[in-house]
Amino acid sequence: MASSDWGPGDWSSLEVQPGETSVGSWLVALLGRGAGFSGILTVTDRRVLFKPKVAGTSLMGMLISQIPTAKARNIVVLRRDEIASVSSRKALIDTRIIITARDGTTYMFNRGVVSADPILAALGQK
Repeated sequence: MASSDWGPGDWSSLEVQPGETSVGSWLVALLGRGAGFSGILTVTDRRVLFKPKVAGTSLMGMLISQIPTAKARNIVVLRRDEIASVSSRKALIDTRIIITARDGTTYMFNRGVVSADPILAALGQK
């Protein structure tokens, strides 16, 4: 994510912008960046956005996750043209969506037991 896409405390870049069309929003968990943040994954016609809400399952983890810098480290703003591939992986009790950016960065989102099909369809993969 380019630093020009958002600034400290600038949550407006995580909203659907004028001229941009929302394809859908889902509650997911972003994995692989510490405690794992639950938040809202929004797919638009131009970008993929992840707005973190809360991390962890312990009270301390949840409290720490409310610190602005903790949330800032888990923001995802990815232009659709920056996406190299999208895949899903189903395990016994969860479904994961893996988005790989052209720069090699991988974002893994957990849907739990809920199907990933709507997200894959929004990303043009189903």
